[in-house]
Amino acid sequence: MPDAKAELVYCPGCGAPLELQAAQAIVQCTFCGTQSKVERRLRRVEPDLERVAPPWKPRDPKEAYEGWGCERLVAGILNETDLAVRVAMARALDNWPHAHNGCVCTYMAVYVECMLAAPPELDKAMSGILGKMICGDNLEFKHCVIKAGEQFGFRLNGSRGLLFALSLGDAATVKLLLDIAEWASRNGDKDYAQQALYGVQTAIGREREYHNVCTQILCHRLTYVSGQVAEWVMNFLKNEFDVGYRYHRDMVLEVMDACAHERRELLPGLEKAMSYCKGGEGDYLSRIAMLTYLRSKEAKLAALKSIGGPADDISDENIQTALDVLGPFLEQPGFEEAAVNAIKAFIWLGPAKTVKPVVEQFLQSRGDKLHRWLRDSWNLRIGR
Repeated sequence: MPDAKAELVYCPGCGAPLELQAAQAIVQCTFCGTQSKVERRLRRVEPDLERVAPPWKPRDPKEAYEGWGCERLVAGILNETDLAVRVAMARALDNWPHAHNGCVCTYMAVYVECMLAAPPELDKAMSGILGKMICGDNLEFKHCVIKAGEQFGFRLNGSRGLLFALSLGDAATVKLLLDIAEWASRNGDKDYAQQALYGVQTAIGREREYHNVCTQILCHRLTYVSGQVAEWVMNFLKNEFDVGYRYHRDMVLEVMDACAHERRELLPGLEKAMSYCKGGEGDYLSRIAMLTYLRSKEAKLAALKSIGGPADDISDENIQTALDVLGPFLEQPGFEEAAVNAIKAFIWLGPAKTVKPVVEQFLQSRGDKLHRWLRDSWNLRIGR
């Protein structure tokens, strides 16, 4: 089994493993001399769960184990030789009284190590108690399972049961599972990576309060992941997975802004991920404001194309604010059509056969430079 600690960080110059110290900001490769900046967002701190094994006394085959306590059940799972008995013990361990007493935390390291080598049916049965611990209310128990994921999740052909337990952790485990998927994919274990991505989808689908946090994690990581994982994140942003909510438009625009400078090959997929968005006045104004925040042409154009229309009761003051932002785009190459479509929405506000004075003033101010599509829309609106 590969040692995950040796595979955490590699030299960008020669590919040799780098040894990191906790406080280092710069590390120099001992093989080729390349100096690399260590970024906290890209490094994974390897936890060290204490390896404690429970005492074990061989049982009488006639002895019933269904009423055993947590410690004895763990010992039986680790030491029995009959697979069917071990599976039955794991299922007996999988109940809330055992999840609440903290016993499994004491033996977490040896328990999960056992899962790594266990047959699939035992691995699955053993994951039950971890799932209860991570989705329960005790933060200490939840964190213990997450630490086990950090320590034992980065294994080629690792424990599917551990991934499933982590998938019950809601937003708390999204980044960890995504990192496991990226690590596995880079190391050639596509199936294990896919299982971790299923875990990400499950975790997000279970989340009830922090949907935006989950999407922020995915958007932030998109510029650092590749291949299989990048494709999965892109499909998520295209709403191809049913996780109970839709992503936030501004987050996708921000990652598009970053990709315009760092990962241009991702731009076509991100453009497809943008959806038409229409909301109340406040939402519309925030979309207008986003046009002044974005830096790249690609992100600004995507924002303009998906800006939607204002609410019917938008104030004249806010109409003027919007037109002040939209107007200059009429003169910028590549933006003209999207800007025209956005401004046409204001022409059709209010009662039939009328145009709001603030909009009419804007149209008149452009004189002969007024785009013919806007002029046609204006004439049609007032029946001229």
